[in-house]
Amino acid sequence: MNTFRLNNVIYKSVSIILHLFAAIIGIVCLSVLPYLFDGFSLNFVRYFTELKTTIYKLLFIKDLTYQETFREWPILPHVFKYYIASMKIFLSSFILSIMLAFFIVYILLFVKEKWYRRTKYIFVLFESLPDLLVIICLQQAVIWFFKKTDYLLFEIASYGDTDSFGLPVICLGFSTTFLFVRLLLNQIEEERKKNYVEFVQSKGFGRLYVLNRHMLPNIFFTLFQYSKTIVLFMLTGLFLIEFLFNINGLFSFVKTAMTPEIITIAVLYLYMPFFILFKIFDLTVPQIWKGEEER
Repeated sequence: MNTFRLNNVIYKSVSIILHLFAAIIGIVCLSVLPYLFDGFSLNFVRYFTELKTTIYKLLFIKDLTYQETFREWPILPHVFKYYIASMKIFLSSFILSIMLAFFIVYILLFVKEKWYRRTKYIFVLFESLPDLLVIICLQQAVIWFFKKTDYLLFEIASYGDTDSFGLPVICLGFSTTFLFVRLLLNQIEEERKKNYVEFVQSKGFGRLYVLNRHMLPNIFFTLFQYSKTIVLFMLTGLFLIEFLFNINGLFSFVKTAMTPEIITIAVLYLYMPFFILFKIFDLTVPQIWKGEEER
């Protein structure tokens, strides 16, 4: 048994290292992809020359610089301040979306079936709204409120030393909240069909107890698996948020200094924390949760 566990740990460790190595190579290759195209033809010589140059620069990453405001700055650790600005908005929006989603779901589970179905349909419509439309509408709503009350709820854009934070968080989390609500409701509806729910309820336990004690642990692993797609969805929205709110984040940094090595570093900054988080979760999650996923 101990030998089996040791072999399993070694296998998983090697698998994670190979996965990470392949991801890094893939990111570097994609960052150099524009050099492959020469008009309507493919220039492999230029592509592999640039790929070799980019890898060489990344090996000496401490010496890399970029130009901003007519000055040269070292990429490391200068890029970190842009990364922090982006992650503050991303994580705040992600956490707020989860909290609101659970709050909405708890309310919906205790309303009449007729209102439950109607509200669920409305939430699907909200989820499908384009991010650009949501941002413009919320910005205009803040401006309208300011004109009526002379009170500015949120900064609608960053300028000078003033950072826009609250409204970007809300805009980024708008569709994500309704997406989480839909996923939670769908998973809860699936769990309700299982025999153990009827059995527990027949014992006299209330709906809230069954939800918290039995149903949520069973759907948590599935939700976490879906969160990988949600994270990617939010990161694409973050690019639009930084552009429309004039936020000096990681995407803005890449836009002003768009070279293969900077693109690679920026993507790795985004990819590595989530890669580590998801791998740790996969290694530590109780097997029974995965068993619920497999049924």
